[in-house]
Amino acid sequence: MSMKKLLLILSAAIFLSSCEKVIDVKLKDETPFLVVDAFINSDTISQQITLTYSRPYFDQNTAEPAVGALVKVVSSEGDTFHFTDNNNSGKYVWAQNNVDTLCKLGISYRLLIDFQGSKYEAGSQVNVAPTIDSMAFEPNIGFDGQPNGLFGQFYANDPANQFDFYWIKSYTNGVNNDGPSTINLSVNGGQFYPGYDGAMFIQPVRYSINNFQKPYEVGDSVRVEIYSITKDTWQYFGEMVDQINNQGLFATPTNNVRTNIIRTAGSGADAQGWFCTSALSRKIDVVK
Repeated sequence: MSMKKLLLILSAAIFLSSCEKVIDVKLKDETPFLVVDAFINSDTISQQITLTYSRPYFDQNTAEPAVGALVKVVSSEGDTFHFTDNNNSGKYVWAQNNVDTLCKLGISYRLLIDFQGSKYEAGSQVNVAPTIDSMAFEPNIGFDGQPNGLFGQFYANDPANQFDFYWIKSYTNGVNNDGPSTINLSVNGGQFYPGYDGAMFIQPVRYSINNFQKPYEVGDSVRVEIYSITKDTWQYFGEMVDQINNQGLFATPTNNVRTNIIRTAGSGADAQGWFCTSALSRKIDVVK
């Protein structure tokens, strides 16, 4: 490289570095939202609904719990389930007896919250979750560039003659394999809407239970869960993942994702978050 070219490169580097400037963005303080995390399912364990206050965009502190609310879920059959916050933690719990379940197939439910003089409401229905027939584990199953090891898949069939939306979660030795930017969703056993109907889940969905950077090992306990969700919940998850991954050169302005929590009375805080009722199908296996 000639001395002239070298000087030009050095000059350009100095110029570009001199253009960098740290900008301290000042955001206007807004009234906090009431944030509702209300995903409940048909499992025979205690169910939890969490209420917190939203935080400013750049505030990394833990969200403040919203305490003192009256929280209940009412079924279309007239049953009422009261959720209580005994620890003033913002975590409202309905304690099951390991026999009964809250979410029953085909039944609609309403979430009702009474908080600081305002009332909030949301609705959801319980749809079918297909039975997980089995799991299988094979060495490296042809994924180029992946580390050597055992990769798994589950087998389940989508019910025919209806649109079904699923949230699939997997755990290795009790640790969730999924992250907030990798929520595994399925439509009718496929990956995209509208998908097909009434057949075995397609291969990419069956393989979604893997952490491809950390294969399974012999002796691992693997748990796979399929949650039935509504179409609105499927769209909510899609928007949430888009916002989490909204970065880089082509990022768009950040927006709040949709919510189905509606303030029906009072002039209190607006609400964000989601209410969903799900049937749950689960399978546990040990890698051999």
